[in-house]
Amino acid sequence: MNKDEKLTRKIRLRWIVFSAGLLLILAGLALKLIAPALFLESRWAIGFFLIPTGWAAAELAKLSAIRKSPEAALREKVQNTDERMLSLRMHAGNSAFSLTMALSIIALLAYSFLAPAEESAAVDWIWYYLAFMVVVPLGVYVAALIRYNSRG
Repeated sequence: MNKDEKLTRKIRLRWIVFSAGLLLILAGLALKLIAPALFLESRWAIGFFLIPTGWAAAELAKLSAIRKSPEAALREKVQNTDERMLSLRMHAGNSAFSLTMALSIIALLAYSFLAPAEESAAVDWIWYYLAFMVVVPLGVYVAALIRYNSRG
């Protein structure tokens, strides 16, 4: 399989993911308009399919630029292997992670202080989800730091 066939296959797959995600988002919006009292919450479909749809759209933009211009393909290859670019990406990812952690902690604290205290035996799933979103990513981050530092 040559490079053009691989690129065509990647573009086709991204179009499938983008189209399916967009259709499911539109189905969620239509569900909200047609049957607002339906048991299934339409925000689940919309929120769940926004991520793969956005990813596929970004990949399609990148791959179409690569297909149109050989210079863009070379630039993409250099960006994926250049140590400075990789360092910048890791720094940007670390900054995004730190901001997400701060916002998650603020959301957990605000929810803990502002949510009405209920005397019922019902489980507060939102609080557990927020706690999960603080503890688990932070644990993965620390474990990854320990693992990568031990490699030497």
